[in-house]
Amino acid sequence: MKTLKKILVYSATALLLASCKGDLLDLSPYGSVASGNMWTSENLAEKGVNAIYSTLRKDYVGISLYKMDCFGVSSDCRDQDYNILVAKVNTSDDMFSNYWAQHYAGIHRANDAIAHLPAVEMDEAKKARFIAESKILRAYFYYKLNIMYKGVPLYLEPIELDECIKGQASEAEVWATIVQDLTDAINESNLPNMYESGSADYGHVTKSVAYALRGKAYLYQNEWAKAAADFEAVGRCGHKLFEGGYKQLFKEANETSPEMIFSVQCIGLSGLGNDISFRYGSRNAFGSCWNTYLANTDFVDSYENIDGSKFNWDDVIPGYSAMTPEARAVYFFRDNLTDEEIKAWEAKGADMSKYLPEGNEARIRKAYESRDPRLEASIITPYSTYDGAASSVAYTYTLRWPYRGSDVAEPFDLRTDTNNKFYYLFRKFVAEGPSEI
Repeated sequence: MKTLKKILVYSATALLLASCKGDLLDLSPYGSVASGNMWTSENLAEKGVNAIYSTLRKDYVGISLYKMDCFGVSSDCRDQDYNILVAKVNTSDDMFSNYWAQHYAGIHRANDAIAHLPAVEMDEAKKARFIAESKILRAYFYYKLNIMYKGVPLYLEPIELDECIKGQASEAEVWATIVQDLTDAINESNLPNMYESGSADYGHVTKSVAYALRGKAYLYQNEWAKAAADFEAVGRCGHKLFEGGYKQLFKEANETSPEMIFSVQCIGLSGLGNDISFRYGSRNAFGSCWNTYLANTDFVDSYENIDGSKFNWDDVIPGYSAMTPEARAVYFFRDNLTDEEIKAWEAKGADMSKYLPEGNEARIRKAYESRDPRLEASIITPYSTYDGAASSVAYTYTLRWPYRGSDVAEPFDLRTDTNNKFYYLFRKFVAEGPSEI
């Protein structure tokens, strides 16, 4: 047995030594493409350009934009990222370093593509389109950085890590670079104006994206006429306003309508709801979701009256603005509070002398019923209804306070994971009924 073991050890050693001679030891990384081979074929070039797009899946670049740009988020929001709104964050926080790193990762990938695509043997029209797409994406990454930092280091060629030594370029220099990249793309004849819904290339950037982004860059530079001209060009590219109802625009079925230029799409996950519902919904949204992100009261108040005049709480409830938030909580209570509830809220500072046992709900509804109709289509306001679900069964719930409801029985109060407080909730993009979309 000892002899057999020795023979096996000697054999293994001999094989190892033999494999180490010359080039016999194979070190090729079969799970990835070596950098020197990345731009050697049309297939690999396409993968290289797709890698730029994959940067959009990073939280601070694109996939979670709805958390940052699309809504007025409340200072009461319980997500750490929004401590910035209440001065509880500083520049050492990960959100700043991640924002910086994720956008520069996209810039590096775009620079690599722009530098190496010209030498790739492939269809020339496709190559030209890929270069234009790469420039639009690079412009987008620099646009996001410039509106955040007002000037950043400019890198337009591939570099190694130890070459990242440039200082901050001026805000104007970065805008000029963005405008030049977008102008180059607009002037590229092989870049289409837009893609129709259903196209295999839908989601790729187009001339319309370049016009829209350049128009926004001009706005930041106070170039009003140039911005207006670019926004008009977006329409000439084939985009137009959605012709259905405002609420329907934000359903998954219409996410590729002609009104969409370059969007984060909200795809439903079977049994879980969609990603926006998960963070912006409620316990009665399909999948029993969370209201992690909340609508800011100032954002809601910014919706004008239906006649275009500015909304003012004092026009609805005289003296409202002069009251403390604790005192005016009285206007948001449901009808028929119990004596115990009245005493409890009075102890918390609510002016219960103004409570209407049989008309409190109707009084507060007047603050929302004569407003821009987009308000009720975007926000679940107090004592409005929401078509939700408990498991796979549809129910209609009402946002009431204090919460007394049941998911499957009267009075069907809308349940949140913050029932001890009364918040505006998002309706826009949140699933309705027993469905993830």
